[in-house]
Parts: sequence; C-alpha cells; structure tokens
Amino acid sequence: MNKYERGKEGEDIACKYLAEKGYLIIERNYRGKKGEIDIIARDGNVIVFIEVKSWKTIPVSEAGFSMSNMKKRRITKSAEQYIFENSKQISDLDIRFDFLFVDVARNSISHNTNIIMES
Repeated sequence: MNKYERGKEGEDIACKYLAEKGYLIIERNYRGKKGEIDIIARDGNVIVFIEVKSWKTIPVSEAGFSMSNMKKRRITKSAEQYIFENSKQISDLDIRFDFLFVDVARNSISHNTNIIMES
C-alpha cells in the first residue's frame, strides 16, 4: 500500500469513526488556496476542521509529533477561506480543530479534540 492509498484508507476509517460518534461529514479533502483540510464535519453546533494522519508502522501515541508549524498555518488559512465562503450557512456555529491519528494496520484511532493551531 503506497502513501496515497494509506492516507485514503485512513480518511475512510476516520469518517466511519466520526459518523459513529454522531458527526455529520460535510466535506472531504477541501482545497483552499493555501492548503487542504482532510475532513470538515459538524458536531452539534460546532464546525470541526479535522486533520487525519495515517500510519502503518509508527505507534498512534507518537503520531502527534508530526504536525509542523507550516502545516498548522496552511490548515488555519484553508479553514478561514472555508468559513468566508460558507459564512451564511455557518455564522451561528462554533469552530474547532481536531486531529485524528489512524493506525491503519491495527485499525485504531486516537482523536485529539480542540487542538491549538497557533504556532
């Protein structure tokens, strides 16, 4: 399985997990001018921008150290663009950023909610 296939499988696993938790998946692989957001979902009255990291050899507990400041800025800028483009539909909703770390080999997930995106 190559990196793209593993990433796609990880996102599929993440979407299934989120749906089981009651999230409504709004969009996958949203592309803004500055970058991509893997999943945009709604959790009650919150719009959640979700970065998914998929691994096949690194333990999920260590995956959190893989997000660079540049990646955080790109996700933040893309989220700002999405909010601007959809302001009428989401103006009354809160915003949150989450990380989902998926160990594809073990089909396990670590879900980190309300992460800080400032670098």
